[in-house]
Amino acid sequence: MIDQLQGKVVDGAYVFNEKSKQQLGYDYYMFPASGKKVDGVLDVEGYKEWLAENGKKEWFEQVAILCAEFEANGIYNMALDASGKYITVSGVTIVDNKYIQVLSQVKANVK
Repeated sequence: MIDQLQGKVVDGAYVFNEKSKQQLGYDYYMFPASGKKVDGVLDVEGYKEWLAENGKKEWFEQVAILCAEFEANGIYNMALDASGKYITVSGVTIVDNKYIQVLSQVKANVK
């Protein structure tokens, strides 16, 4: 599982959020402009419906797809783009290749 704890600077010090992206689940609202959570238009159930209607997946769902693909096929089956960076699995908008590096290290250390 990949998770991420975000935060912000408060009074000159970095303060982590209480919940990680995995813990927030659908409450993370990765698509606020489209899902209109900012305007208070959608509750979690409405947001889930919006995601389904628009063919989108929330962050934790995307990471689950990425991890499952990596576990099933390994990094050797993941394509490289012209610059040598890994192209992530179809349907996933996570494009930070650091996730692939982390998964590679985890897999290498599993006994």
